[in-house]
Amino acid sequence: MLVPKLYKRKILRASMYTISLIVFLEIFIQVLEYIAGSTISRQPVDIYLKKENILSKVEAKDKFYEVFGIGRLLRDILDHGSQISILRKNRQGSGNDDTNGDTGYVNEIRKQEVIEAIKFVWREGYAKYAFGKDELKPVTKGYSQKWGGLGVTLIDSLDTLYLVGLYDEFKAGKDHIKNIDFSKLSGDKNKRTSVFETVIRIVGGLLSIYEISGEKVFLEKAVTVTDILMSCYDEGNKFPYPYINYNTKKPIETMESTLADMASIQLEMLKLSQLTGNQTYYQKAKRVIDHLQDTDGKVPGAALGLFPVVADVKYGFLAGRITVGGCGDSFYEYLLKLAILDKDNHSQYRKMYKRSIEAIKDNMVYLSKGGPEGLVFVSELEYDGSTANGQMEHLACFLPGILALGSKVLNRTQDLPLAKDLMYTCYSLYKHSPTGLSPETVVFEFDSKIKGYSSVTKKMLKKRAQIPVINQRRFTSNNSDAFNGTFKAKESKYILRPETVESLFYLYRITGDTKYQDWGYEIFSAIQKYTKTPAGYAEYSDVAVSDPEKIEANWRDNMESFFISETLKYLYLLFSSPEILSLDEYVFNTEAHPFKIGLKNP
Repeated sequence: MLVPKLYKRKILRASMYTISLIVFLEIFIQVLEYIAGSTISRQPVDIYLKKENILSKVEAKDKFYEVFGIGRLLRDILDHGSQISILRKNRQGSGNDDTNGDTGYVNEIRKQEVIEAIKFVWREGYAKYAFGKDELKPVTKGYSQKWGGLGVTLIDSLDTLYLVGLYDEFKAGKDHIKNIDFSKLSGDKNKRTSVFETVIRIVGGLLSIYEISGEKVFLEKAVTVTDILMSCYDEGNKFPYPYINYNTKKPIETMESTLADMASIQLEMLKLSQLTGNQTYYQKAKRVIDHLQDTDGKVPGAALGLFPVVADVKYGFLAGRITVGGCGDSFYEYLLKLAILDKDNHSQYRKMYKRSIEAIKDNMVYLSKGGPEGLVFVSELEYDGSTANGQMEHLACFLPGILALGSKVLNRTQDLPLAKDLMYTCYSLYKHSPTGLSPETVVFEFDSKIKGYSSVTKKMLKKRAQIPVINQRRFTSNNSDAFNGTFKAKESKYILRPETVESLFYLYRITGDTKYQDWGYEIFSAIQKYTKTPAGYAEYSDVAVSDPEKIEANWRDNMESFFISETLKYLYLLFSSPEILSLDEYVFNTEAHPFKIGLKNP
């Protein structure tokens, strides 16, 4: 028995030496890059690790660092030591239009600034004051357990940490998640839990982590959570209950749900079914979409392709306002993304998406009064399904990105002009604010007779390539005069939302126009200036207040998990190579968790 053990130790020791040598070679190459200012191919190292299947690149680095006792600061230097040479290379021009000359040089610096922001909010904020808790309180340096204590920010942020190379933090978070008991919540035993929020943040996050790491424990935990949530699907109801008592495993029986709550979890359920081979998850979720398809065009007052946001759980009736903002947004988003991920039923989703986009273009698109050219916007419709009220939420700014993505994957090139016009509007809500931050909700002044995108385009100036120069910003807060008669803020707060930078990411990826990167950097700079606290990033009460002496007074002691998961991730991707999380290989859920495309349905 001694001989096998001896050989086992020798083999293990030889493997460790091999791993150390490989990692040392990569670090040595990075040092040479720094000195020589040129990029040396490290492909053989990566290929060897993959070929021999010894350890992943991340695990090999972790083991090397652990063996040699390399601290965090030095790890950062080693992990990112080649950035200077990359900057030099981009400065000189690499022949790639996306990273050529000064543009590539500038965006590499911008990307590093975003990475530094992620490091800061994690190391000086969440990890220090709220690690393992639901949310960081960035002003008082505390934490909140408003989601039931499962560590929502940790789960929501983990793929972002991996993406930007914070491997120590990724590993620490991964190890913590392994020990979370996902069968129950802490705190209030009678707390009601949102099925929708739990699915997009926790289940979506766990599935993304599983696809990144390959560790089955995360898939198993996603199954544990989803099995509890499945009790909300009552066979006697048309739609699932929107809330559950997570600890008793029983749904909270309410009469109403919303369009987004019940019809924006299908992407995650499809991915879970693909990964587990259990088709029940997707079948139950898809039943909602099937019913909506059957009722399309039969809802009083609603045009074909548009759906009111209030839903009767038992009978499946729809009523209320129509919006691409809160309570409706992610339903329209997921029609396209399901067409991308579900190869078996893509024709159903393509048809529904096409109907909805055409209906939005014909019934919800208007042109604001005032301003140099007016702004194209998507108005909420009142309860009659046809009267526009001029209101548009920040949440609706997901739409330019979806239109751009649809123009690519469904070859709907006719949607790209509207995507660009709406993108300009969403950017303008930031640009024309004294702080450079967008309000939560605005109301536009508009002529209701100019309805639909075809009518709007006839009233627009032919050339809109350049942003008009505004010497004086006249944006003011609630119920005050509108900016040049264009819009006024109904809700002046900014809660670190991602939708505008998300759409900038898609517009840049689809068009290659670098102005979208410039706009994104302006927004990032405003976030840095007005929302950064000593321990993170805070919501901002009134975006019309730019007085430096009043900034801290406008901080709200809350930082939603989507700030790291979405806002900072999309900013990072906006300044990164299009090859990183390519849109040909990944689709993002509504919380920006990337899912791999190509798996077959069970």
